[in-house]
Amino acid sequence: MTKRKADEVGDETSKGAFVLLLTMQFEEEDHIKQFVKFFEPLAEYCKEHEPNTLSYEISLSDKDPLRLMLLERYRCKEDMIEVHQKSEPFALFKKQITEAGLKRKTEGHSYYETKAGYM
Repeated sequence: MTKRKADEVGDETSKGAFVLLLTMQFEEEDHIKQFVKFFEPLAEYCKEHEPNTLSYEISLSDKDPLRLMLLERYRCKEDMIEVHQKSEPFALFKKQITEAGLKRKTEGHSYYETKAGYM
């Protein structure tokens, strides 16, 4: 496994890490459980094979059992587009959630970290 150092983030540019933040509202509790089940092997793959994927984490709402947040952090935007989103495990994940018919509403925004604070 490749180690990641916080002080290496943004070495190539003045920008901090690229962040994608998605929130999802599912229609059924079983759908959110299936989504997490499909996500787990992809997250493990990212941890082991994508050293520039700095964080890849699902958080479940403490108030709504049908809501989750997905936080993705990459060294740069290109690492998300050219490496992560083109990987076979990501393609399998997308296929699994499509074939399972997991009904959800997704909202997302992307950001660059400011390096004010810490992760």
